[in-house]
Amino acid sequence: MPKHRRQALLRIFTLLFFVFLSTEIAVAAESSTKPESADTGSQVVSDDPYRPINIRVYELNDTFDHLLIKPLGLVYQHVTPSPLRRGVTNFFSNLGEPRVIFNDLLQGKGRQAVSDFARFGVNSTFGVGGLFDIAGPWGLPRHNEDFGQTLGAWGWKKSNYVVLPILGSSNVRDSIGTAVDFVTYPLFWYPDVATRNWLYLLQLANHRANLLDAEAVLEQAAGESERYDFVREAYIQHRRNVIYNGNPPLDLPYLPDNESPVPAKKHKK
Repeated sequence: MPKHRRQALLRIFTLLFFVFLSTEIAVAAESSTKPESADTGSQVVSDDPYRPINIRVYELNDTFDHLLIKPLGLVYQHVTPSPLRRGVTNFFSNLGEPRVIFNDLLQGKGRQAVSDFARFGVNSTFGVGGLFDIAGPWGLPRHNEDFGQTLGAWGWKKSNYVVLPILGSSNVRDSIGTAVDFVTYPLFWYPDVATRNWLYLLQLANHRANLLDAEAVLEQAAGESERYDFVREAYIQHRRNVIYNGNPPLDLPYLPDNESPVPAKKHKK
């Protein structure tokens, strides 16, 4: 079998394994755990039924981050000047534009797809492969669309929170979306394995360095025992906001069983 076919099959196998792993985590959590009372005695919020296993995975991810990923980001930040880091961020952002355009089309956002296609063309040429964001000042803003949002646009609005190994916060819908996003990312299909892996490592180091300031805010806003809940709520609110394109409906709040809910306000169109 030719080498490029073997590499393609390996990437597809890796993708299928990720989908299988994500599904198994959700199924195992659902079958082996039940909503339990938190330390305060209150009920577990309805969007986190897998809380016990989520917390274990979160703690493992946090340990892995402190031992390997964060030091990588710190070293990268120390040796890389800020303008160069900004250029690397722009480059990987531009590399993700075809995926954004793909999801624009799947969601029926034709005008946005044209804008994003023009943005990709401008930054890939005049922006030297995306190192410089020329399109933004030209009136072509960056949009963030992924397959999880596409599934939401197709009707899958709510999904239970799940913490994935390494990847962190997600939900069942977005886990499937992440798998599709991997396969629609141009770097996934780059034929040179060594170059592709080095680019993935560069992207990881740059992304972790960009999160250092946000991590400092997180540490100030939430204590060590509250970090899981803070991260979960931030993720849920962010994803809810993007699924509804910045205008989410006001749902019923979570209330104990002995209290009566109040009617929610209708979603403004």
